[in-house]
Amino acid sequence: MEISSISGPLPPIPDSLTIPQFIFDCEYVTRPMRRAGTPWLIDDTTGRALGRDEVRSSAALG
Repeated sequence: MEISSISGPLPPIPDSLTIPQFIFDCEYVTRPMRRAGTPWLIDDTTGRALGRDEVRSSAALG
């Protein structure tokens, strides 16, 4: 199955990084920049917000 987009192809994704490295350490061209203090996750039930550092520390970075 071929998938296409009206915005064109994405830049190459580096294949030398692990998924956690790509999520937490890599600045990818199409990724929006987050301001400091912007939550990464928000619990819908409690409203508790988790920032980058808390998500990173609880991720299994094996």
